[in-house]
Amino acid sequence: MRELISVIIPVYNVEKYIDRCVESVINQTYKNLEIILVDDGSSDMSLHLCNKWEKEDKRVKVLSKENGGASTARNAGIDSARGNYIMFVDSDDYVSEIICESLYIKLKQQQADIAICRMEKIEKDRIYPTRLWDYSENMVVMNRRTALQEFFMDKIDCGPCHKLFSAEVIKQIRFPEGVINEDFVFVYRVLLNANRIVFFSDILYYYCFRENSVTSSCFSKRQFDRYYNCVEVYNEIKEKEPELEREARFYMWRQSLYLLKEMLEENLHNEYLKEFEMIRTSLKKDLYYILKSKYLTGKEKVSYCFLITSPIIYKRLH
Repeated sequence: MRELISVIIPVYNVEKYIDRCVESVINQTYKNLEIILVDDGSSDMSLHLCNKWEKEDKRVKVLSKENGGASTARNAGIDSARGNYIMFVDSDDYVSEIICESLYIKLKQQQADIAICRMEKIEKDRIYPTRLWDYSENMVVMNRRTALQEFFMDKIDCGPCHKLFSAEVIKQIRFPEGVINEDFVFVYRVLLNANRIVFFSDILYYYCFRENSVTSSCFSKRQFDRYYNCVEVYNEIKEKEPELEREARFYMWRQSLYLLKEMLEENLHNEYLKEFEMIRTSLKKDLYYILKSKYLTGKEKVSYCFLITSPIIYKRLH
């Protein structure tokens, strides 16, 4: 019998979507699954629907806990998982019926710790891959350093879904709790713990964008977690993988600049003046390196220069 894959699905108030999600996992061509539904204190019918699936399929296991956020639900799933491999699926998304089979075969064939396919984003008015395939072959095998480089350069999605992880490579790594952008930190740390990663071009995961979801919610002070997480990861990289400092710094710049742009565009820079100036001051120190960066176009450099040095002029020009 093939090895057990634990599929962890955090569930919170998704009664409209949970059946579609679970059904797509149950119908996998790869049958040796443990499907862990972690209800995170739902106030709708989600838990009832989860319990229904548990009765219908012996591979389904339901955990119920007080609301604490997706990170706490995923961590509870990891703690409970018995599989040799672990996969995450969000409860408002769905997957191809061959995703587990394809990820498992690629991982075993390449003796990898992590297998990654591609993801498609489904919005109200359009459907598109979340990342372009930027390689000449349909499959690439990377060592830890190359995978982290591609990760920081945004060629690999930072989320934990559409990836199959060896349970061994996760070990004691858990999602940071009480913050946003926790996916980025978790995946970075697992990549740092891996030796071999296989990435292939097949689109097998379907990310369904919802206007009222956590990732699409309005700007709030919690958005600055994205900056603090990047700073933490950058400092770790300088110590553990100094050859990747340039790429990690670039990722930190990109997130920082995105936050500044978002605050300006939504006229929130005065409301969050302390944070706005803190990030801008940090970028000012790196302005020379930003302007010298080979990863930015000339147009981007001019735009970022105005954004950092003269945000009001940038806003008027924008």
